[in-house]
Amino acid sequence: MKWFGIPGRSPDSSHGRSTSSLRINLFFFGTFFIFCVIIVRLASLQFVEAEALTEIEENQETKTVPLSAIRGRIHAADGENIAYNTSVQSLYITLTKDYTETNRNKATNEYEFTDKAKANTASLAARLESVFDQYGDPSGKKLTAEDITILLDLNFKKTLGYYPRKIKAGLTPKEVAHFLEHKEQYPGLLIVEEAARHYDKDTVAVQTVGYIRPFKSLDSLDLYKNIRSAMKKNNADPGLAYKEDEFVGAYGLEQQYQQGAAREKRLPDHFRKSAEYGRRNH
Repeated sequence: MKWFGIPGRSPDSSHGRSTSSLRINLFFFGTFFIFCVIIVRLASLQFVEAEALTEIEENQETKTVPLSAIRGRIHAADGENIAYNTSVQSLYITLTKDYTETNRNKATNEYEFTDKAKANTASLAARLESVFDQYGDPSGKKLTAEDITILLDLNFKKTLGYYPRKIKAGLTPKEVAHFLEHKEQYPGLLIVEEAARHYDKDTVAVQTVGYIRPFKSLDSLDLYKNIRSAMKKNNADPGLAYKEDEFVGAYGLEQQYQQGAAREKRLPDHFRKSAEYGRRNH
């Protein structure tokens, strides 16, 4: 039988060629369409949703921790100090899973610390007690392992889990040197520079100057009642975040200063030295 057309090619070859060409065109069109969708989506992420995504990322990766603002110096007209600070080094521990890992007790259906976490806590408390005894101020308050365990607040009764726990204030240079040299042996350890408040021994202008007390003990003052209420609200002002054991002003210039200090108490993304915040001179 003789075929019409190009010798050696069947009549269906042109149809097959057009089908292949159609498939190739569809493939390239589909690829181009997908590429366009990706470009549009990337542009949307970059220019439209960038701010919202950045905020989500920051919230996921950071914790806000309230820091104590350093109080300024109060002095008389001739420059004599009436209230002033001295720098001290304090030891903080941020709890990690090494100390807080729990398992559910099938018998009581309650969460309990694992044996490993209990052992880590006991070891930490014993080692800290040993360091304090060896390098601490002999005339200072003695901290036992039991005292240290209570200060760690493992059950989060006094503060949230990610807040650093203050273990000891007024570290000696030998204690500071030991902890900095062996920091890897103490997970979550922080050495923080803080200020100790001192007043004139002659009790000059006591009512005018005022005094400081722990935040938890001043619920009777309207200023701190309002601050405590504001702290409980969603999206509360970070400048109004106070720790229960933080010293705040009561009456006089110390309380007046507190209103300015609140504006300076902005929370960083990580636990920095409180000496960087709230410097003021009266």
